[in-house]
Amino acid sequence: MESDVCTFCNEQIETLPHLLVECEVVKLIWTDLQLWLYERTYVREIIIGFQDENFIMFNAVYLLAKKLY
Repeated sequence: MESDVCTFCNEQIETLPHLLVECEVVKLIWTDLQLWLYERTYVREIIIGFQDENFIMFNAVYLLAKKLY
């Protein structure tokens, strides 16, 4: 990497907490993801993840972001 500045917002240092919950650009992505999931599942809140092996990585990222937020 040439710089430690966030790839998305180009304003803050790119740390894991910043990428998952602090970055204003990424917050829009999480909001879009939440809306996309609701439109397909009608589930507004995911507490412990989906019981489907196809969602293993999604569950890990989502739950980590939820914990950090």
